[in-house]
Order: sequence, then C-alpha cells, then structure tokens
Amino acid sequence: MSNMAKSAGESGAEREIDGDTVPVGAAFTDNREVRRCPFDLWERIREQPGLYYHEPIEAWIAARHADVMQVVRDPVLFSSKLPFGKVAARKDREVLEPLLENDPEVAQLIKGLKPRRTPVLVNCDPPNHARQRRLVQGSFVGKRINDAEPMVENLARELIDGFPADGKLDLVSAFAVPLPVHVIARLLGADDEQQQHFKRWSDDFMRTAGNVELSHEVVVASMRGNLELYDYLRKQIADRRTNPRDDLLTSIIEARQPGDEPFSEDELLAMFSQFVVAGNETTTALIGSSLLTLAREPHFIDELYEDESKIARFIDEILRREAPVQSSFRIATQDTEVAGQPIKAGEQILLMYGAANRDESVYGDPAIDLDAKRPNHLAFGFGEHFCLGSNLAKMEAKIALKVFLDTFVRFPLQPDAVIDYAGTYQVRSLLGLPVTLQPRGAA
Repeated sequence: MSNMAKSAGESGAEREIDGDTVPVGAAFTDNREVRRCPFDLWERIREQPGLYYHEPIEAWIAARHADVMQVVRDPVLFSSKLPFGKVAARKDREVLEPLLENDPEVAQLIKGLKPRRTPVLVNCDPPNHARQRRLVQGSFVGKRINDAEPMVENLARELIDGFPADGKLDLVSAFAVPLPVHVIARLLGADDEQQQHFKRWSDDFMRTAGNVELSHEVVVASMRGNLELYDYLRKQIADRRTNPRDDLLTSIIEARQPGDEPFSEDELLAMFSQFVVAGNETTTALIGSSLLTLAREPHFIDELYEDESKIARFIDEILRREAPVQSSFRIATQDTEVAGQPIKAGEQILLMYGAANRDESVYGDPAIDLDAKRPNHLAFGFGEHFCLGSNLAKMEAKIALKVFLDTFVRFPLQPDAVIDYAGTYQVRSLLGLPVTLQPRGAA
C-alpha cells in the first residue's frame, strides 16, 4: 500500500497528501482534500479484516468487492429503504420537526410531498421492487435509447456552438450539466421553456438529503421546488392518459404485466422524480470525470479520436475508476454475517461501490486500461437494483465525447484551475472544470 495519496491541488495539478496521517474516518466527511482523492483511505479500509465500523454514520463499511457483492446479491436480507442512511434520515427529521410544529406553511407544504415518501425503485424492497422493475424495464429497451441518439447529438453540438470564442470556460457548467438536464427533460415531455427548471428541481430534491445545516428558507424553497416538479409531472401524466404518445412517459404510464398492479399516481410521481435526479446528476458526473481525465491524460484524446470504437470502453473504465454513485446504505432485515462480521437485524452496511471498483484483488492496477479484460464494475449497482438508466447514461456520455473530440484536439486545465468535488461521500461529481479549448485545425 502506498503511504501517499495524490490529490488535485489548488492549481489543478496533483500534489501528495500523507495518507497515513489522515484517519480512515475522514473518508466519510466533507473534507475537501479527501473528497478529491479518497483512494488511499479506501485501500486502508479494504486491508482491515472483517468490516470496519464507523460510529458517526452508524454503519459497517463494506469496501472489498467480494463483501459488497455478498450484500447486493440478497436484496431481501439487506433492505434498500434508506439509501442515504439512518443518520441522514434522523437529522432530516430533527430539522423538519420544529418547523412542522411552529410553521403552518411548512406543515401545509409537507402534505403535498407524499409521493416523495413512496418507495420506488432505488428505495424499494422485494417483492414490490420486482413488480416495479417488471413494469418499467420494457421502457428502457435499446430502440428507445437508439431513437434518442440524434437528439443527444444535436444538443451536444448546440452547446459547443455556444462556447466563448476565446475557448476559456468551465466544462461542467457549460457542457456536463446542461446536456443531461436537457436530455432527461425532453424525455419527460418538457418544452424549451420548461427545461430551464429541471436542474433547479433536481437540486431541490437533493438539497435536504442528509444535510444538517438547513435554514428555514432552504427547507421551504426545497419543498416548493419539489411541489413544482410534482405539479409539472401530474400535468404530463394527465396529458398522456388522454393523449398517449410514443414516448417514455406514455410507455411507463401504460405499462402492464399479468398479475401486477399498474403504477399508482404516487408511484409515477416518485419514479419520474427519481429519473429527473438520476438522469442528470450521475450522467453529469460521468461526463465531467471523462473530460477531466482527457484534459490530464491527452494521449487518450488521440487514441479515442483515431478509433472511436474505444470510446465505450473508455467510458466503462471511467465508471469503474470514478463511479458517480460512490456508495449506498443497506439495512439488515435479520441477524446475519458479512466477511465474518456478525451483523444484527436493523444494523446498517454502507456499500462502497467506488472502493470495490478499485479492489486490486479483482481489477489489478486501477489505472485506465482500454485493452484490459476486467470483471463488470459496480458503478450501476448489481442484480435487482442494477440501474435502469445505465444504457441511457452511457449513450449520452459516448455521444458527448465523440462530438467533443471531433471538435477539439486539446483542452488543458487553466493554470489557476481549482478541481473540487461535491461535498458528499456518496457521490463523486466535479464542481467545475476550467479549461482552454484548442479546436481541431486551428492555426
């Protein structure tokens, strides 16, 4: 194990941090240095026998590939009902309860948020989860994804056409964020005017997830954003029931399977809300990590440009190495054992997909290798909870990179670039990517 962890410093270059002086528990804080490069701490957790228990998040930590796989293979024994964990849920309640008691406006708002408390897909357990998957999975077949490709390419080219003439810009805000936002908005029936709201609605949904520093204003604004999204979705659902179309919404609303109850209104609202969040947050993270890697390792630009068939493999390696969803909680439904560690019913396990994807015993050197034959990564989960939108996310990233590489030969980081990540151990998403673009064929 290396004693030194590398991290992107203030200049955008890499500098070293003495990993052995940083406590393992720092991997589960919002420490900006650790968020940039938590990999040494993950390695130290993997080296510990059994499972590591971290008291502040009240969870056992599964960081080895085999241990994560043991849990995800049994969605009955390990519940997904609280993917952000018990502590986050409790702290959310601690923030909300005084407001509910003392603020009639908040009490009224919370009544409209019933769909958010409806178990759907990510936070749903068997047998209902299996029913939901059976109903929805036909809506994500290859033809629907393939039919969306021209729309994604047109959006990517429109964004690039709007880049500043001097080539200096932030690729996260100018490209990695707006592309997935507009794609999922169009798939959910939004016109050009409505699309501008989707990023805000997504942020509003994520704002209160495990965040204990919430003011009254932030809570109320988040709730209002949630209700705006539900209002928009209700109108879209009502329209499709009256005027069905050949689109994603109609397909899911009309989904039927023998012996299965169709989706309820609250299930549809909760599901489409998850699509809004997952449809842009994870793909934004994937595109951002891909572009940062290309900016730092430009030899990949040449390799992918010369053989675009390698782009799909490059994206898979980025997903493995920089998994957008880094971790998710599970709760044991009965006494059991993982990695020789007794786990009591009701106790939590944090599945560290990002750490498992770098397990040397499974994947060898974590560096990107476009020719290596590696086992499937866990960036999209596994088994019953494997991400339904995985093919859509990879298609968007593939087209985004192809269009980008067709247009620019290099895009080095700006000398004063600051590379930071979102302050959560459950998501790995760039906050900014300042570069200087060098167009192909420029003198």
